[in-house]
Amino acid sequence: MTVAVCAGCGGGGGGGDSDGTGGGPGTVAPSHWVAIRAAAAPQVVLTGAFATAAILPIATDGWEDGICVSRDGLHLYATYAPADLLSFVTTGGGDMAVAQDYARGPRLGMDLATNPLALPFWLQADIIHAERPSLAADFGPWRLSALATPVTSEGGPQPADGSDGRHGLFVTTTNEVGPDYTLDIVLRRDVASDPSDAGTILPAPVNSTADEDNPHIERLSASGLVLFFDSANRPGGLGMHDIWYATSVDDGATWSAPVVAASVSSAAWKEHQPHLWRDGDGRWWLYFTSTAGGKDEIWRALQATPGDWDSWGTPELVVGAGNCAGVGEPTLTSAGDLYFVVVYRDDVHGTGTDRYDADAWWAPRVPAGIAIR
Repeated sequence: MTVAVCAGCGGGGGGGDSDGTGGGPGTVAPSHWVAIRAAAAPQVVLTGAFATAAILPIATDGWEDGICVSRDGLHLYATYAPADLLSFVTTGGGDMAVAQDYARGPRLGMDLATNPLALPFWLQADIIHAERPSLAADFGPWRLSALATPVTSEGGPQPADGSDGRHGLFVTTTNEVGPDYTLDIVLRRDVASDPSDAGTILPAPVNSTADEDNPHIERLSASGLVLFFDSANRPGGLGMHDIWYATSVDDGATWSAPVVAASVSSAAWKEHQPHLWRDGDGRWWLYFTSTAGGKDEIWRALQATPGDWDSWGTPELVVGAGNCAGVGEPTLTSAGDLYFVVVYRDDVHGTGTDRYDADAWWAPRVPAGIAIR
């Protein structure tokens, strides 16, 4: 979750519920978010690699976070909540009794009624999906994925190992497993672009009683896999938030004990939201979000020793905050187009229940000449 600020932007109310289902007491007119989005300007620092960033036109007044684009660039996934989720977690303390006060944005058919406490409104996150027929087309509107469930939250979607319109591997997170209900990583195999398969929760030592979040998996060989994720509370971490990795030599039947990627993690900063990308020369890059510059920003590092997943060169800044407080959730296509999340804050017209919004942006790979899509 990243936070971006456009101080003084906008004018008017907050985000409305565009599917007509009503947003509750926290729902107001969307005009100020339109102005704030237009004024936001995250800074692409690596101008030799990426063109100017732009917001995707499928943005809504709901909370679109945890995005991932498929390698072919035809599918985009996100973790979604029809609310000012950041205010709900911070000022609202995550109290479901007041969740409806933070409601904003289209509900996309989410089940917000089923809940164990008989409350009139229940807020969870579900995975949403947008697609397009070709790279020359715009993404269609967000729609609720088949992975959505009531009560518990699903997030962190990431497809991998794709061919013929299917994903050989597809990881997500869930908090459905008691008694601790922490975030666990779920793996699915050979699924369609909008999977409905329940998948398998990865066993220990990967999943634990701590939170395992923002997973990224890659196939290295017929039986070799590597998995990256982040955690803020897993024992053995270096700081407030660290990047971890584990490997499998038997196609995911068993996993090595996760270890901190110490070459990119630190005790002083928050490093999270890892994303692996292989360039045309076969070199692996690790893109991730870090607060090393004082705000959430997107960094990358080149693998120094092939096959060593804790051998990363000196990180370099990719996308800085610009006039925002932070950007994050990097994800790339095979061609190297970069997609990421910006979270805005309204410092002028925002209220305690309607102050933040999150949207997906992208920065096309240089050389330029690729239409904004």
